[in-house]
Amino acid sequence: MNFDQGGGLDRTLSEIMSTWPETVQVFLRHGMHCVGCRVGPFHTIEDACMEYHLDESEFRRELQNAISSKRPVQPT
Repeated sequence: MNFDQGGGLDRTLSEIMSTWPETVQVFLRHGMHCVGCRVGPFHTIEDACMEYHLDESEFRRELQNAISSKRPVQPT
């Protein structure tokens, strides 16, 4: 699924991480404390990037890459 086409632009951080759990690694890699944060249900990607002084376009690309590289779980 394409992050931007799937409504990711308008979602809160909590919604993004719930919908696409593979994005959590991107937040953690940048040292962002958004995972489990009480503000996550209210903050957007724009808010988080401003708070952490990140390039929003690049961060969105990283999120999209994480979503795109998701591999289906193989049954055991």
